[in-house]
Amino acid sequence: LPLLLFLLPLLGLGYGHVLGGRALHAFPRRFQSLGRAEQADTVVFTVHLRQRNVDVLKQWLFAVSDPLSPLYGKTYTKAEIDALVAPDDQSVQQVLAWMDRANIGREERTVVVDHIQVSTTVSKASLLLHTTFHVFHDRRTDRVLLRQVGT
Repeated sequence: LPLLLFLLPLLGLGYGHVLGGRALHAFPRRFQSLGRAEQADTVVFTVHLRQRNVDVLKQWLFAVSDPLSPLYGKTYTKAEIDALVAPDDQSVQQVLAWMDRANIGREERTVVVDHIQVSTTVSKASLLLHTTFHVFHDRRTDRVLLRQVGT
Protein backbone atom coordinates (compact mmCIF):
# COMPACT_ATOMS: atom_id res chain seq x y z
CA LEU A 1 0.00 0.00 0.00
CA PRO A 2 1.29 3.47 -0.82
CA LEU A 3 1.29 4.78 2.71
CA LEU A 4 3.27 5.48 5.77
CA LEU A 5 1.74 4.92 9.17
CA PHE A 6 2.34 7.23 12.07
CA LEU A 7 0.63 6.43 15.30
CA LEU A 8 0.41 9.53 17.40
CA PRO A 9 1.38 10.76 19.89
CA LEU A 10 5.01 9.75 19.79
CA LEU A 11 6.25 9.34 23.30
CA GLY A 12 9.69 10.99 23.38
CA LEU A 13 13.11 9.81 24.55
CA GLY A 14 14.63 7.98 27.51
CA TYR A 15 13.83 4.42 26.47
CA GLY A 16 13.94 1.00 28.02
CA HIS A 17 11.38 -0.80 30.15
CA VAL A 18 10.57 -4.43 30.77
CA LEU A 19 7.09 -5.74 31.50
CA GLY A 20 6.64 -9.22 32.95
CA GLY A 21 10.18 -10.23 32.04
CA ARG A 22 9.58 -9.39 28.37
CA ALA A 23 10.89 -6.20 26.79
CA LEU A 24 8.21 -4.10 25.15
CA HIS A 25 9.01 -1.86 22.22
CA ALA A 26 11.04 1.05 23.50
CA PHE A 27 9.16 3.73 25.38
CA PRO A 28 10.27 6.35 27.90
CA ARG A 29 10.99 5.16 31.42
CA ARG A 30 8.49 7.62 32.86
CA PHE A 31 5.69 5.56 31.29
CA GLN A 32 4.35 2.67 33.32
CA SER A 33 2.38 -0.01 31.49
CA LEU A 34 -1.02 -0.69 32.97
CA GLY A 35 -1.60 -3.66 30.68
CA ARG A 36 -3.57 -4.23 27.51
CA ALA A 37 -6.13 -1.68 26.42
CA GLU A 38 -9.81 -2.61 26.47
CA GLN A 39 -11.09 -3.60 23.02
CA ALA A 40 -13.80 -0.91 23.19
CA ASP A 41 -11.35 1.90 24.08
CA THR A 42 -10.96 4.62 21.47
CA VAL A 43 -7.66 5.12 19.67
CA VAL A 44 -6.89 8.03 17.35
CA PHE A 45 -4.16 7.85 14.71
CA THR A 46 -3.16 9.30 11.37
CA VAL A 47 -2.36 7.44 8.15
CA HIS A 48 -0.13 9.59 5.95
CA LEU A 49 -0.39 9.05 2.21
CA ARG A 50 2.42 9.52 -0.27
CA GLN A 51 2.36 13.02 -1.70
CA ARG A 52 2.74 13.63 -5.43
CA ASN A 53 4.84 16.33 -7.11
CA VAL A 54 7.06 17.06 -4.13
CA ASP A 55 9.84 17.91 -6.60
CA VAL A 56 7.59 20.53 -8.24
CA LEU A 57 6.69 21.97 -4.85
CA LYS A 58 10.39 22.29 -4.08
CA GLN A 59 10.93 24.10 -7.41
CA TRP A 60 8.06 26.47 -6.57
CA LEU A 61 9.61 27.20 -3.19
CA PHE A 62 13.00 28.07 -4.68
CA ALA A 63 11.45 30.11 -7.52
CA VAL A 64 9.33 32.32 -5.25
CA SER A 65 12.35 32.84 -2.97
CA ASP A 66 14.84 33.77 -5.71
CA PRO A 67 14.95 37.50 -6.50
CA LEU A 68 16.13 36.67 -10.04
CA SER A 69 13.13 34.43 -10.76
CA PRO A 70 10.09 35.80 -12.58
CA LEU A 71 8.03 34.02 -9.88
CA TYR A 72 9.81 35.86 -7.05
CA GLY A 73 7.32 36.90 -4.37
CA LYS A 74 4.44 34.91 -5.88
CA THR A 75 2.16 33.28 -3.38
CA TYR A 76 0.24 30.07 -3.85
CA THR A 77 -3.02 29.31 -2.09
CA LYS A 78 -3.46 26.32 0.17
CA ALA A 79 -5.86 24.91 -2.43
CA GLU A 80 -3.18 25.17 -5.16
CA ILE A 81 -0.59 23.44 -3.00
CA ASP A 82 -3.07 20.78 -1.87
CA ALA A 83 -4.02 20.09 -5.51
CA LEU A 84 -0.34 19.76 -6.43
CA VAL A 85 0.65 17.31 -3.68
CA ALA A 86 -2.59 15.36 -3.20
CA PRO A 87 -2.16 11.60 -3.55
CA ASP A 88 -3.70 10.01 -6.62
CA ASP A 89 -7.28 8.83 -6.18
CA GLN A 90 -6.34 5.17 -6.60
CA SER A 91 -3.99 5.34 -3.60
CA VAL A 92 -6.64 6.97 -1.44
CA GLN A 93 -9.22 4.36 -2.51
CA GLN A 94 -6.81 1.51 -1.74
CA VAL A 95 -6.25 2.78 1.78
CA LEU A 96 -9.98 3.33 2.34
CA ALA A 97 -10.69 -0.22 1.10
CA TRP A 98 -8.03 -1.51 3.53
CA MET A 99 -9.86 0.31 6.33
CA ASP A 100 -13.20 -1.08 5.12
CA ARG A 101 -11.82 -4.63 5.48
CA ALA A 102 -11.16 -3.87 9.18
CA ASN A 103 -14.72 -2.53 9.52
CA ILE A 104 -13.53 1.03 10.10
CA GLY A 105 -16.57 2.96 8.94
CA ARG A 106 -16.69 6.27 7.10
CA GLU A 107 -17.81 8.02 10.26
CA GLU A 108 -14.56 6.89 11.94
CA ARG A 109 -12.21 8.42 9.39
CA THR A 110 -11.61 11.80 7.78
CA VAL A 111 -9.65 12.23 4.55
CA VAL A 112 -7.59 15.45 4.64
CA VAL A 113 -5.64 15.91 1.37
CA ASP A 114 -2.56 13.77 2.11
CA HIS A 115 -3.60 11.92 5.25
CA ILE A 116 -6.50 10.14 6.87
CA GLN A 117 -7.40 10.85 10.47
CA VAL A 118 -8.90 7.81 12.20
CA SER A 119 -10.79 7.56 15.48
CA THR A 120 -11.88 3.99 16.13
CA THR A 121 -11.89 1.21 18.69
CA VAL A 122 -8.79 -0.61 19.83
CA SER A 123 -10.37 -3.78 18.43
CA LYS A 124 -10.64 -2.39 14.90
CA ALA A 125 -7.25 -0.64 15.00
CA SER A 126 -5.60 -3.87 16.19
CA LEU A 127 -7.16 -5.77 13.28
CA LEU A 128 -6.16 -3.08 10.78
CA LEU A 129 -2.57 -2.73 12.00
CA HIS A 130 -1.94 -6.31 13.20
CA THR A 131 -0.81 -5.07 16.59
CA THR A 132 -1.87 -4.67 20.19
CA PHE A 133 -2.45 -1.56 22.27
CA HIS A 134 -1.51 -1.03 25.89
CA VAL A 135 -2.49 1.59 28.43
CA PHE A 136 0.37 3.62 29.89
CA HIS A 137 0.52 6.01 32.82
CA ASP A 138 2.84 9.01 32.37
CA ARG A 139 4.27 9.52 35.83
CA ARG A 140 5.45 13.03 34.99
CA THR A 141 2.12 14.43 33.74
CA ASP A 142 -0.20 11.91 35.45
CA ARG A 143 -1.88 11.30 32.06
CA VAL A 144 -3.05 7.91 30.86
CA LEU A 145 -2.35 7.10 27.19
CA LEU A 146 -2.88 4.31 24.69
CA ARG A 147 0.15 3.13 22.77
CA GLN A 148 0.69 0.56 20.07
CA VAL A 149 2.97 -2.26 21.19
CA GLY A 150 4.36 -4.86 18.81
CA THR A 151 4.48 -5.16 15.06
